[in-house]
Amino acid sequence: MDYQQLLREASGDPARLEQAYQELSAGSGSDKFAEAVHAVYAEHPDNLLFAAWHHRLAQSAQVVIVRQVPWLFALAAALVNGLLLWWLSDAPQWMIHVQGNNTMPYFVLAWGPLAGVFVLAYLAHAGALTWRLWGVLSAALAVLGLWGLSAYSLVDGFALQEQYLILAAMHLPVLAWTLVGIGLLHGLGRAESRFAFLLKSLELYILGGLFLSALGVLSMVTLSLFLALGIDLAPWVQRMLIAGGGGLVPVLAVTVGYDATRLPEQQSFDSGLSRLLALLLRLFLPLTLAVLVVYIGFVPFYFWRPFENRDVLITYNAMLFAVLALLLGVTPMSAANLGQGQERWLRRGIVAVAVLAGLVSLYALTAITYRTVLEGLTPNRVAFIGWNVINTLLLGALVVGQVRRNAATWLPGVHQVFGAGCLLYALWSASVIFGLPLLF
Repeated sequence: MDYQQLLREASGDPARLEQAYQELSAGSGSDKFAEAVHAVYAEHPDNLLFAAWHHRLAQSAQVVIVRQVPWLFALAAALVNGLLLWWLSDAPQWMIHVQGNNTMPYFVLAWGPLAGVFVLAYLAHAGALTWRLWGVLSAALAVLGLWGLSAYSLVDGFALQEQYLILAAMHLPVLAWTLVGIGLLHGLGRAESRFAFLLKSLELYILGGLFLSALGVLSMVTLSLFLALGIDLAPWVQRMLIAGGGGLVPVLAVTVGYDATRLPEQQSFDSGLSRLLALLLRLFLPLTLAVLVVYIGFVPFYFWRPFENRDVLITYNAMLFAVLALLLGVTPMSAANLGQGQERWLRRGIVAVAVLAGLVSLYALTAITYRTVLEGLTPNRVAFIGWNVINTLLLGALVVGQVRRNAATWLPGVHQVFGAGCLLYALWSASVIFGLPLLF
């Protein structure tokens, strides 16, 4: 329902507005109704009816609901996760050996599934899912972790085994977080719910990065202080700071940034870090558009570079993920807090960036297909071709969908594209993890 349009149509009908509010209060639309009231009042501050509703709902919103966080359980879960990762980070003891070579520590592959188990445990304790569902998902995470640690042996050849281990290290956390999402959504959920989960995931990723930055500073300061005294801390202490401390971050980030008493679409997206992140990313949207315009202008002069240099292709894929994360971050859950002009230009910016990024994605897909035809399939090429195809489809669907929608329905269209993308990302990550050892 377009609440702002409803308000504009009833701008002189108090009875109709009261009836709509009472109906929505009985359901789950009262928050969006309030957001629409504030937005329409900002457009028409001289309308006495809108002014009365604005002040009425603003007064009601001043009632503060204290969020009850089970900190003791959260800290215990984070600590156990940190201790397990510290134990697995003992490289000489827990190391994957490929043809006698030390290739990858266990904790690089295990941290995603392990963190998923303890994040889900915290969410189950806080009421976001049942303990029975936690048991099912934890069993799936255990299978996922064991497969990641052992499936490389099914791949033929040292070089291909190394490639698979690197890909597994990249994709296992994605699948682990997918299982967390299944727990929060109690299944696959609706497209709107999956979009909300993705948007909140981006915020938690940024929050986790801030925690890791603080941990890095603390670790450097600690090591420097002892080094200044001529004391060289034992390796196990250093691992406790780095691997053990890093194990605390996933659980603590979810504890701080996610309200386990609400569904993903009911989370707060208009205050705190969410609001700051959206504002910063919207500032980057025109800058990204300018960079893409300039870059595409240079492509004809360096056309064959990605066909000859794999590092350029890797850069392209990283850029595409960054652009999609940007488009996700600038897309609001609701346009209630945006003026009509802001909403119109935001939509135009999203479509323009999607068009140009889609061209770059097609260019990269052509280059990697060319290299594959000449040199054959490898695990890396299969994985990156799949990601290229998915990213191109999402960008294309975003552009085509906006052509077919109007100003009132454009935002749900973006939500649907990202909701579908959530499923495609999960399916392809599973295909990479479980399919590549069988293919190679």
